[in-house]
Amino acid sequence: MDVRVRCIGYHNEKIIMIHRISPKRPDGYYIFPGGGVDPGESPEQACVREMLEETNLVVTPVKLLGIQFHHDSNGDHCQMYYYIKIISGEFGPGTGEEYAEGYAEANGQHNPVLIAPQDLSTLNLVLPAGIDEVLTAHGGEILDIPFFVLDDLPKVC
Repeated sequence: MDVRVRCIGYHNEKIIMIHRISPKRPDGYYIFPGGGVDPGESPEQACVREMLEETNLVVTPVKLLGIQFHHDSNGDHCQMYYYIKIISGEFGPGTGEEYAEGYAEANGQHNPVLIAPQDLSTLNLVLPAGIDEVLTAHGGEILDIPFFVLDDLPKVC
């Protein structure tokens, strides 16, 4: 099973997201920063690494907010959603391969952006259904969000 993390956090009272534009999705979409958990790495370690790679921010995972399971033509997947807090760093493109020379031309753009919670419903989001409404309703009180599980797979993650 492919295990991935997604990091939900705020910077200057806005939600940290990645605006992705790819050859397959030229219209673009928005997603929380994150990516695959490497072998030997914990999901929390993956959060720290992915946030540095994608947003240039050093963070600490605070709370596992939810898990989403799904299946597609590439197999079984588990996405773990963590609330993170910023420790340091200057928000912008990070140190990951997404920002290496030539990557965007071949694979598409990864642009770190800050989105006001009330603007989430106007964007092309790739998020668990309803999470935009939950984030908008809770504002900066993200720790009040109840744990969620969305799945169509056995709970093996």
